[in-house]
Amino acid sequence: MKNRLGFIDILRGASVLYIVGFWHLMNYTDAFPNYSNSITTRLTVTILALFVFLSGYLMGNNTLDFNIKSIRGFYIKRLIRIYPLYVFALLLFYYFRLAKGITLVKAGLLISMFYGPPPPTLWFITMIMVFYVLTPLLISAKNTPDLLLRGIFLVLLMVLASFLSPKSDPRVLIYFPAYFCGIYLAKLSNLSKAFIIPVFVCLLGSVVLSMQVHEAPEVSYASIPLAIFSPLCLFILFNSVNLTPNVFIKTISYAGYVMYLIHRPVYEFMLLIYNKLLLMHGFNMEILKAGYLIFICLPVIAVISFFVQKIYDVLIAFPVKKLNL
Repeated sequence: MKNRLGFIDILRGASVLYIVGFWHLMNYTDAFPNYSNSITTRLTVTILALFVFLSGYLMGNNTLDFNIKSIRGFYIKRLIRIYPLYVFALLLFYYFRLAKGITLVKAGLLISMFYGPPPPTLWFITMIMVFYVLTPLLISAKNTPDLLLRGIFLVLLMVLASFLSPKSDPRVLIYFPAYFCGIYLAKLSNLSKAFIIPVFVCLLGSVVLSMQVHEAPEVSYASIPLAIFSPLCLFILFNSVNLTPNVFIKTISYAGYVMYLIHRPVYEFMLLIYNKLLLMHGFNMEILKAGYLIFICLPVIAVISFFVQKIYDVLIAFPVKKLNL
């Protein structure tokens, strides 16, 4: 399991850096106007799907008896570990006017993926938390055929919910199959390297399929195969080699959740400082701003996130231990 966790740290750390240090960072500068294109939009779907897939895989390594006590313990553990930080991020988004109050309230109640719109950026965490709500039904399955039936049932349930609600977000259906595949893979007894060839062929087909529609890949149901086979291909590939993450990657992986939660508010705050300094000196260059974002703001986000996560872990250590979670 140590080797597995090692390469998972690498994949998670790289995913966080891509989203926080490129995809969203570029929203704050015009230095690279063509950063969003047919390649990077599909790469973004892949990265988000990879994070969802890995979350499912880690959840799938747990076992759970389907009874009130076990399910309650599972929810309390997830609630303590992720929800308070999530609420903190919602408050930051409200303070910096990154989303409307009613939007953030619905996100806090975990209903915005089906009764939207969800907040920008934090929609992803909202979606993951919805998946966590459904997880006990999946990881308590008796065997893999039972798990498969339960997964199909939940997908059909989501399709029905999306059909009944015109304000539902398509991304919950795009990424749930990837989450389920992560859980399913964790329940398999072994993973053959030979799977890489058919999975890679399916990945090529999914890329071709995603290019046949005019919708943005991020919200197109045609991206579902891409969201399944791209993380699966990466997982099999990295699982087949012995990689050990360095301290930097381990740190980013550890701080990744908080980095995702707070990076936009931190960018907003630090750009306020940057803009005031520019007004004082009377010049403005987008390349200079890009350098400021990459070499100053991004490290600041990583450092703040690391210490926030460390402090939070200390704060919850006692209740987690007392509740035997």
